[in-house]
Amino acid sequence: MFCRERSSPPRRFLGRCPELGSKALELGAGHVDIGQRPEEKHVVLADPEGNEFCVIEPGNQFLADCGFIGAVACEGSQQVGYFWSEALGWPLVWDQDEGTAIRSRHGGPKITWGGPPLNPKTGKNRLHFDIAPCERGHQESEVDRLIALGATRIDIDQGDVGWVVMADPDGNDSACWPPSPSPAAGQEPLRPDDSSAPVRPLP
Repeated sequence: MFCRERSSPPRRFLGRCPELGSKALELGAGHVDIGQRPEEKHVVLADPEGNEFCVIEPGNQFLADCGFIGAVACEGSQQVGYFWSEALGWPLVWDQDEGTAIRSRHGGPKITWGGPPLNPKTGKNRLHFDIAPCERGHQESEVDRLIALGATRIDIDQGDVGWVVMADPDGNDSACWPPSPSPAAGQEPLRPDDSSAPVRPLP
């Protein structure tokens, strides 16, 4: 689900954001060329495992108020953006030219899908969603709800495990877990649109 976004040449990043650029490079990031155009005003780097990330200049209106991590950019169709909007209860904040974006009502980063053309899926996704119903929910009911929205059960040789592996309308892996436990004392309970567990690799 990770999108290789286009960006401006690395020299523009270092010229406008020298502290952030230097810090990322010190931590092991490297410049990566994915065919970025000179007129674009952000830069693409890659972490030590080769996962790309973009550094955006201040003043970007699309990512205003999103925090330090402005968006998780995914390759995906318009249909899959609609699916995850319904699945997570996150409103659409962008729907144009077959590209979509969603964001929690409580703020934070956006999740975006760039629309066509889509590259063929090969192997596991580098990131995926884990969905867990609230404490009073039921795993099978949540699975049924996701299937009604367009998901499918899939078998990746996971064996006898406590989670259900599923695929969204674009074939991206996800997992539905048993209900989340009650929050600890002093911890804010899960809200209806924040029911997803942390993103983690499928075992």
